[in-house]
Amino acid sequence: MNPRPGGKTQTGNVADARARLAIARKYLEVAHVAASESDESPEARNVAGALAVLAGIAAADAACFAALGLRSRSQNHRDAIALLEQITPGGAAAARHLARLLDLKDAAQYGIISLSSKELKEALRAADALETFTIDVVRRKGGTQPRSRGRSSPYTRRPPLPFQRKDGGGPSRCRASRQVLTVTRWACRSLR
Repeated sequence: MNPRPGGKTQTGNVADARARLAIARKYLEVAHVAASESDESPEARNVAGALAVLAGIAAADAACFAALGLRSRSQNHRDAIALLEQITPGGAAAARHLARLLDLKDAAQYGIISLSSKELKEALRAADALETFTIDVVRRKGGTQPRSRGRSSPYTRRPPLPFQRKDGGGPSRCRASRQVLTVTRWACRSLR
């Protein structure tokens, strides 16, 4: 196996993988919070989609660090797809998820027109699948950490976040929720 398909790379280890995975999980957590506002604010769909893309890129870096000992540092994020495909088992499916996220990247981060609800769901599903894949890769290569959040499949419904209402409605007004929503609203306003 040749782990250098082209483009610049950076070497790393399982500790680096865990660090990138932690970042991916935070991006994804905030993406789900922003997505919960997407019915009220179409701009929130772009913010959530952009965060899902960032989560997917960070998760791909973590999986590559854990399995291959390196990640792509190329200006072209698509170089990471070739690295993901080298991870067995599951690398080909993970590469497809990353490719889908990268297809949405420009629209989510630089687009004038908001992402559709369908595109946002696709982005969140792809990011969730990449996170689950990366958790499995890191667990195989570096012990039992980090722990999964109890999901059996990347497509099962995520459990409510600690600051979401139990009825599935929007976030409750606890302090953490207000802080995240303030940042989300600020980001949406800056897109206008």
